[in-house]
Amino acid sequence: MPKNMWYCLVVQAPPNTPLLCGWRRNWALSTSGCRIRRPKPATAPTSGCRATRLSRTRAELWCGSFLTVFRPVAYLSHKTSMWRWAMTRWLVQGLIPSGSSLVLLGEIHSGKAWLVEQLAVCVASGRDFLDTFRVDQQHVILIDEDSGTSSFKRRFGRLAMGLNIDLTKVPVEAYSKSGFLLYEPERRGWLRELIKKKRGTPLVIIDNLERIMGGWEFGESEQAPLSDFCHELRNAGATLLIVHQTGPRRQVRVEDWDVHKEAYGFTTVVECFDFAIAMFRVPTAQTRFVIKPIPRESRVKISRPFTVALQEDEAQTWARLVLEDDMVELKGIRSSDVLPKVVES
Repeated sequence: MPKNMWYCLVVQAPPNTPLLCGWRRNWALSTSGCRIRRPKPATAPTSGCRATRLSRTRAELWCGSFLTVFRPVAYLSHKTSMWRWAMTRWLVQGLIPSGSSLVLLGEIHSGKAWLVEQLAVCVASGRDFLDTFRVDQQHVILIDEDSGTSSFKRRFGRLAMGLNIDLTKVPVEAYSKSGFLLYEPERRGWLRELIKKKRGTPLVIIDNLERIMGGWEFGESEQAPLSDFCHELRNAGATLLIVHQTGPRRQVRVEDWDVHKEAYGFTTVVECFDFAIAMFRVPTAQTRFVIKPIPRESRVKISRPFTVALQEDEAQTWARLVLEDDMVELKGIRSSDVLPKVVES
């Protein structure tokens, strides 16, 4: 934002947690929940807390030695004196907001690896995802603990060839069978530092949750250490995608499919993330998959199921996923609205 612009930002927070607002270069804290308040220009931060960064898409607050990152939901324009919704910065247009955390759910052989690896290639190269969704080109960190190294390399290479992308010229780092475990502080610290070294908001993909949990079983109401891990990576400045395998899907319509009940750990897993995406294979001759976004706290434009198909040659040297549905929700959107620039105050 221009330095001479007066404005106010509000972030959505649970009750009894700080509500951060900004007025010019002065700050105010409130514990009144999620109500919008216009802070006093001369009010200083609560003792021990200080704001270090403020934009329409990101607000950082230090309380002691702890950094909390908020995503503003509204701002006050100096031109119109009216409240407006803060613009969402998309990693994948209409589907994945930048800086969010999501879990991809699906049963075995439901195409999850194909989807996340094509996403990795597209984000790293800047190519439209599924030839439809515009992406914000970012660094990609891909950790595959599920597939064997040889099968992972072959699938990843086939997708890159199918998309005509040279993996040696795009910012993607892939780790296969590296032994990454969620409860090891050294591994988590290594990943946080790796994220902080990247410019922008890198995409971190981990396949899959069961492997990195290393035998840790969820209780009925237990989220740790997964919830803490999601917050750590988002605070480090990443967009997080974790793959999780569900149980066998019941034969119901996709609109009625309750993936929460079929995920191991029931709703506990999904509640650790901003939103979820469910995926399953369609029983047809051609390899097709249905993708169903499950919005929670994150505002997404695409909330209905859509179908993708796997295309490959007979020699199986290349492959790619293509969208089969017409995404009318994405038409008529200007590029500047899809990927707005973040301007610091």
